[in-house]
Amino acid sequence: MYNWIEQRKGRNYRHESLPGPRKEPIRSDSWVVSTRSSRQDDQTYLIKQLRQMQMMIDIFSEILHLRDGTDRDTLAGLSPEEATKVIDRLRDRYSLMELTETLGLKRSSYHYQKALSTKQ
Repeated sequence: MYNWIEQRKGRNYRHESLPGPRKEPIRSDSWVVSTRSSRQDDQTYLIKQLRQMQMMIDIFSEILHLRDGTDRDTLAGLSPEEATKVIDRLRDRYSLMELTETLGLKRSSYHYQKALSTKQ
């Protein structure tokens, strides 16, 4: 990628995805790789990481509670029924999307298992 940028340094060309007409071309040396440079971005990133870690701890503790601490491979053999029970218990603290992505369960499968459990 850096070779591509180096080859185009100093050349003028137009970037087509910019909104509206643009009279002057964009120079390639004006492109900068974006990085998190401000403290606010770093704090937001760390808060998200902390939330994900706490969610994983909560998930593992719920799985151990479901299985009575007998199975050491907690996520390996998690059935859709068990995943649905874990999601139901943690739904007040985390969003459905977060939980299903972390557990590897499709949201449609969650709703299907929920409907099956209400019928029984």
